[in-house]
Amino acid sequence: MTSSQLAGQAKNLVDVSVICPYHNEAEIIEKAVPELGRQLAKLDGSWELLLVNDGSTDGSDDILLRLAVENPRIRPLGYFAQRGRGFALRAGIEAARAAIVVTTELDLSWGANIVQDLVRALQENPEAQIVIASPHLPGGGYKNVPAVRVWISRLGNLAIRDCLPGAVTMNTGMTRAYRRAAVQSMQLEEDGKIFHLEVIRAAAKQGLKIIEIPAVLEWRHYGEGENSRRRPSSLKIPRQIKSHLAYLLRVNPKKCLARALEACVLLGIAAWVVARWIF
Repeated sequence: MTSSQLAGQAKNLVDVSVICPYHNEAEIIEKAVPELGRQLAKLDGSWELLLVNDGSTDGSDDILLRLAVENPRIRPLGYFAQRGRGFALRAGIEAARAAIVVTTELDLSWGANIVQDLVRALQENPEAQIVIASPHLPGGGYKNVPAVRVWISRLGNLAIRDCLPGAVTMNTGMTRAYRRAAVQSMQLEEDGKIFHLEVIRAAAKQGLKIIEIPAVLEWRHYGEGENSRRRPSSLKIPRQIKSHLAYLLRVNPKKCLARALEACVLLGIAAWVVARWIF
């Protein structure tokens, strides 16, 4: 056996690495992390949970360190300044020790069994390198998510599919399973949520197969009685729309400009029709 094979065996100390980045999640981490651990215990095989602290300032890292003492499968990672989701995911992927890597929200907002479902899909499809959870497939959907957010996601992903090579029905979600060797072979550099589009583009360029499974995204409630609240999304809609459009324009300018021109023409026609109807 070669030294590289021995090094690979040494790194694959567990069967599944689950990566959850977080920023200022002190209000939910006490309950969410043990719940996630209980669900991961149902996996067939060994696992590790890498929680990447993206520069939190609310003391959530202290809570996590205490939970890690109670459960040695929890591996806290992090750094002092907030760098963005993409940076946190790259840090987690680099530190992962398993051949299968799952990235997801730490509050199980994609379902209690989402990690098992993603891992099973990757195991049952040996030709696939990436599995993505999608609410836009039959059997998937949204729960307790405001309608405006649902439509932004649906329309945004339709636009991405039109302009991004290799795009699928859910390109902006973090909940995915990767073969570690495949994702580590990509030259990824995006620090923000554009990371998710960058991975899809890189996979298409390398000819890697992506498959999707249906999943339900639920905005969950934490606390009890008067203290119960729905965990808000950290997504800043205008900023994210702008950054995603800028990325698509950068990677496929001809298609994006053509679609923008078509949209302007359609808006002009609609304005003319409305004006004729009113006046």
